[in-house]
Amino acid sequence: MTNPGTTAADGQWIAFLYGRASVDPRRKGRSVNAQMLDNRSICNEQNWAIVAEFRDDDRSASPYAKRARDNYDEMVGRVAAGEASVIVAWEPSRLSRDTESWFVLRRALQNTGTLVCLDGEMYDMRIATQRQRLTREILDSETEADKTQARNARTARQGAAVGAVHGRILYGYRREYDPDTGDLLGQVPDTEPQGTEASKADIVVEIITRVAARESVRSIGMDLDARRLETPGVSERWNLATIRNIARNVAYIGRRVHRGQVVGPAQWPPITDDPTFEATFWAAVAVLADPSRRTQRGTAAVYEFTGIPTCGARVSASADDSEDRVCGGYLYRIPATRPGRAHQYGCRTCHRVAINMDLLDTYATAALLAWLEVPGRAEQVLKVTSEDASVGILAEIARLEAELAQARAMATARTLSVVSLAAAEAGILPALGQARARLSACVPHPGLARVLGPDARARWAEIDDVVERRAIYRAVMDIRVLPIGPGYGGVRSLPKRVEIRWRLGA
Repeated sequence: MTNPGTTAADGQWIAFLYGRASVDPRRKGRSVNAQMLDNRSICNEQNWAIVAEFRDDDRSASPYAKRARDNYDEMVGRVAAGEASVIVAWEPSRLSRDTESWFVLRRALQNTGTLVCLDGEMYDMRIATQRQRLTREILDSETEADKTQARNARTARQGAAVGAVHGRILYGYRREYDPDTGDLLGQVPDTEPQGTEASKADIVVEIITRVAARESVRSIGMDLDARRLETPGVSERWNLATIRNIARNVAYIGRRVHRGQVVGPAQWPPITDDPTFEATFWAAVAVLADPSRRTQRGTAAVYEFTGIPTCGARVSASADDSEDRVCGGYLYRIPATRPGRAHQYGCRTCHRVAINMDLLDTYATAALLAWLEVPGRAEQVLKVTSEDASVGILAEIARLEAELAQARAMATARTLSVVSLAAAEAGILPALGQARARLSACVPHPGLARVLGPDARARWAEIDDVVERRAIYRAVMDIRVLPIGPGYGGVRSLPKRVEIRWRLGA
């Protein structure tokens, strides 16, 4: 074996150890601890000095990985700096299952003469045949990752079609497993009381019921915190986004969501067997969709758009959705940390989106004024918000509700099959939800009439009340801010990063 490019002063080889394991809930794979034991054993046999150990638990090395391998990246950087004689790992797939990331490490190995030891077999990236062989093994691992991804996606689609349990456990439920095989049997409401307090299932029902009664989300959160009730995540406090997500999650009425769409009944029961709960749930959804709701109580708003834009970052799958979803958390003002720095709006839910506050204020206000000035806009808004429009939506809701009730009655009487009922609900429920949302949005803020027309800019300048301006923003526009990307800096990036949807028509 060719001597490595880096050795200790006494000629002893300097070894970096690396171990990695993906998610393995049934522990059928080789754990990182077991990998490291093998790696250390090899170093002891070869009399190599172990200088650093790098491990990435619960991390994928495929192109589909959702989280970075921070320790792997650190190791690559130190190899590139010429700090190691040899990297010791269990097998090629532990290092990488992604040829793009492998080529970065391979270049560092080749430039520094650092060797690779995999399960006792040595590779030198300065030798073409060995470089080709190891790269082929990494490519084979990537191909297997592609196949696994395709199988998982197919399984998710099939599971969605039949409403199967998928993903992380949903707050308010617990899972049941076969005591002999350990296989998942299903999930049921978690009705176990938390000490002297309510169960998780009761908490979910309470949240949805209180939102439907138009109680403020903030006051609900403060009450839950005061009672020290367990939250769905790692945070010890109930945040507003968590409460909103619970209140509009159709999984709690026994519906399955796939790729953001309701695909029919789920294989788990609703969070409660109360026959009136579904109506309560839809009432809560309508309350949260109502643009006339004030999100501030008791104090005047100070900042133009705080709490209005939403986050457009992609985040990991939720318990009831097999695919990644848009975060959707609200952006709030983040004060500048140092003099000379600009204030920002940032997402408090995923913390992955932030944007210059002055830039967004200027851009969104200019877009609104341009929208208000369009000839015929007043007539368009009047048509959209007319009483006739509301009557038409109410009639549509009544028709859909009647169709749904008839289908369920037929299923109860066994004149309609379960499969046919599922198909009927899959078509009716999304349309019903959309109609209810349209009804909530069809009556905008009354102050909107003041600023419609060709002199919108002059009339807008006369509105001194920030609260009134913010109410008009909410009534007219939905703003979503995307994460920053290459070339997304400054004013020119705003059309790429800021998506505006007009509630009353473009």
